[in-house]
Amino acid sequence: MTPKWCIDRINKKLPDRVEDFRLERKGADKYPPGIIGIPVHFLGRYREFELCLTNLMFPEGTSPAWGAGQNTAKNMNDMAREMLSNDRYQWLWIIGDDHVFPPDIILQLLKADKDVIVPFCCRRKYPYIPTIHDSDDDGYGDKKWKTVDYEWFVGKDGLVSLKDTKKIAGNAGMLIKRKVFETIPDPWFEMGKIHSEYGSPDLWFAKKVIDHGFDIWLDMNHPIGHITHVAVWPYLDNDKWKAEMRYPYDVWGERGLIVD
Repeated sequence: MTPKWCIDRINKKLPDRVEDFRLERKGADKYPPGIIGIPVHFLGRYREFELCLTNLMFPEGTSPAWGAGQNTAKNMNDMAREMLSNDRYQWLWIIGDDHVFPPDIILQLLKADKDVIVPFCCRRKYPYIPTIHDSDDDGYGDKKWKTVDYEWFVGKDGLVSLKDTKKIAGNAGMLIKRKVFETIPDPWFEMGKIHSEYGSPDLWFAKKVIDHGFDIWLDMNHPIGHITHVAVWPYLDNDKWKAEMRYPYDVWGERGLIVD
């Protein structure tokens, strides 16, 4: 579902939209510019992502870096290299084209002033648990580096240190300051290091961040959405027809569709 603030923006006339965007940019330029890194496949996926990107607020001088192709690790490494090639860029924000987010998400992450910070996000795969993993083991997935269920997040608010809790995060919406890439040797993202069947370059990078003495901060107050596929189905409720959204797993069962 397209966020309401995206729909409100679309329904405005262009002059009003442009003027509103200029007004909202006030205060953004107290932060340094950076790179908005967008790793994608060759074909685009979701228009909702593009709408969010169009309305995104960021400091003046910030540049986009699109990385198209199957090798997400190389794409993200190239984004980091582009950032380091110009002294004016002080951060890299990584966002995939299967996400939706509020216009001020970059500004909120910059405001926290952390070396590495990630917004609260859930996986698009059933059972849609947060993209946070236990890091006190040496593997990935069902066997080792396990995801963390919602119980762990109860009572947590604001900025949460993952290093102190022995957790790591995926890089959905992750903002990384320049000095992190200057400290960790290139290449920062690598495929197949955690498990031969999983790429997981983001988790391997997160491990490097912790190993090099940095922390990863989870921003519980500024979440982003992870787009997944749903279908609208009619159903009969007490002799009245209604409609509801169902996930593929509701129709075919958990093993009916593999999504990662």
